[in-house]
Amino acid sequence: MQYGGKRDGSTENDLSLEAELKRRCFWACWASMCIVASPEPYMRHSWSEIARVPLPAIISNTSTGLQVKLTEYMDADWMASRIYGEHDEEELPVAAAMMKMVGVW
Repeated sequence: MQYGGKRDGSTENDLSLEAELKRRCFWACWASMCIVASPEPYMRHSWSEIARVPLPAIISNTSTGLQVKLTEYMDADWMASRIYGEHDEEELPVAAAMMKMVGVW
């Protein structure tokens, strides 16, 4: 499974609502693939393929419209890293936490 973004991150870090919906669709498909595929070598390979793809973002309703805030991505070893070096204590969206759990499972 290949993510539609470019490897240089130019599409992966797009903050538009359309890009976020595409990322969420990608993560839903990825989770489905993980649930039905159990061989460990496949899972390790699937981790490296999605390294640095932003996890589902926070979507907030603001006075200027909907705002997308990327929070974390997973690396090839399934370790979380903050995007843009943000160190705030904002909680991850439920969808992002679920993707982290699917990867561990």
